[in-house]
Amino acid sequence: MPMKRIESSSNAYFKVLLKLLKTAGQKKEKLFLVMGSKVVQEIWQEHDNQIECVVIFDEAQGRDFQNSKKLLLVTKEMFKELDIFE
Repeated sequence: MPMKRIESSSNAYFKVLLKLLKTAGQKKEKLFLVMGSKVVQEIWQEHDNQIECVVIFDEAQGRDFQNSKKLLLVTKEMFKELDIFE
């Protein structure tokens, strides 16, 4: 399954994702994060053309997504930085 990988929290794109945790970052980038596997699955099924990427920390999580080019694999530690519910 070909997918993008980011293994460093100093990666420029990962820094953009971190900015999306705040309203100012969302307005600047014109993007936002959606969290929760059920919500992400629902949005994926109805609006996959509007999704920039789906962030996962385990390749097995990507099995439910048909367009693996939109999957972004990060380390579990990096995922926790993005997960406001953690």
